[in-house]
Amino acid sequence: YDSVKELKCKYPECEFDVKIENLRLPCAIDENSSYIKNIEDIYKKLKYKCKKSGIFYLCDVSIVAQSLGVPFVIIGPGEDIYHSNTDEKVKLEDIIKMSKLYTACIL
Repeated sequence: YDSVKELKCKYPECEFDVKIENLRLPCAIDENSSYIKNIEDIYKKLKYKCKKSGIFYLCDVSIVAQSLGVPFVIIGPGEDIYHSNTDEKVKLEDIIKMSKLYTACIL
């Protein structure tokens, strides 16, 4: 609604009626949670470099994780991109590394 306020200030003669039809709230987990600490421990055990970041774009996790009420992280190889990229390139050795990490998480 900040955009509407700005437009009203700039063009007071105009009226705006805004309706949000697809509200996707941000989804976050405390980086000090036991869930995150467990994943970090697995990274350390496997001697993998751990880089934490948030999701910089709207995605289905904001609906799925909140509706299920479960902790959620995205782990995987590939670039830290803002949206799905059909021609993303991932090195085979990174896929192998992540398969070891996924196995350790499951066990």
